[in-house]
Amino acid sequence: MLQESSFVCADIYTQYHHYSGQVTTRGNRLADLLNDPTTDVLELRNVRVSQPSNQVADAIECAQLQLKKDAILLAIPTGSYEAPGKRLYSYVEKQHFLAHMMLPCYNLVGTLHLPSRVNHWSFLCEGGTTPSFIAMTDVTIRVAAQNAEPIHTKVVIFKRQYIESMFISERPE
Repeated sequence: MLQESSFVCADIYTQYHHYSGQVTTRGNRLADLLNDPTTDVLELRNVRVSQPSNQVADAIECAQLQLKKDAILLAIPTGSYEAPGKRLYSYVEKQHFLAHMMLPCYNLVGTLHLPSRVNHWSFLCEGGTTPSFIAMTDVTIRVAAQNAEPIHTKVVIFKRQYIESMFISERPE
């Protein structure tokens, strides 16, 4: 499925809901949009809203909705590669570290891509120059819901402020 450059298909998880639809990006990457301090809300269209912890609840279909960025725990781009030109010009050399991140209702195991001079503990501190939303690759997500299957994905973007605990390997992979 081809998607317009002004939208990216994504699965977005809050503590209680799963939103699956198209995020209005206006040509930006999803991570850049989530980290944009000038916006507090994401616009989504053709959205299916479900409750991962309540398998018997009916999903809701919405043609359009607004979602507070503060409520987002995880975002998974599911469409074609987003804004490759913007990524090309914002590339920064990074080292790869095995990481485990525990967030409310979610356990992430995957690879963090960090600049060589970053302090790993800065993820647990408010403020600083570390972005609010951090990307992790080659991820397995375990959901704290009865009978929930693990989610395997190439990329997940998670909100740093929701980290409850973490493990980051001492040495790059």
